[in-house]
Amino acid sequence: MEEFKGTKEDLGVWKYGNDLIVTTPAGGHICRLTLSEHSDKWHEYTYANAFMFSAAPQMLEALQALISVANRDTEEFEKARAAVEKALGGHSINIPR
Repeated sequence: MEEFKGTKEDLGVWKYGNDLIVTTPAGGHICRLTLSEHSDKWHEYTYANAFMFSAAPQMLEALQALISVANRDTEEFEKARAAVEKALGGHSINIPR
């Protein structure tokens, strides 16, 4: 299985002004989500997305481990394999290299 080339360390979520920033333990910024002036529901979505982003490296690692020990020909495992492929850039958008 292909190896993930992004940040593998535990990521954190920090609030800074109207922004939520997903960071590496060393303080490197992974992404910034802005809390807009919309409803509390939008703030809830933004926080949920920030926490999902911060958990992504561990979720990818866990999903790869699960597939490696129990890979089955089921719809659920097909979704898992597709998610891993997407995370590794298999469904990439046109990103200049």
